[in-house]
Amino acid sequence: MGRDPQTTFVVGDGSDVLARVGEYVKVGVSKFILRPIGSDDEDILNQTQLLIEQVLPGIRDLR
Repeated sequence: MGRDPQTTFVVGDGSDVLARVGEYVKVGVSKFILRPIGSDDEDILNQTQLLIEQVLPGIRDLR
């Protein structure tokens, strides 16, 4: 029942996220939902900033 969170979610720094996205790209996945999860608005804003700075620039290189 349901999906295993260990294989569905990525937790870690920008390189961890890029590595997991890269695994999906290799098997043909081309659309992703990257959503930060936080305990409050400030945490979500900080994670969003990290996503913008550390992950999104590297996504282009995975194609």
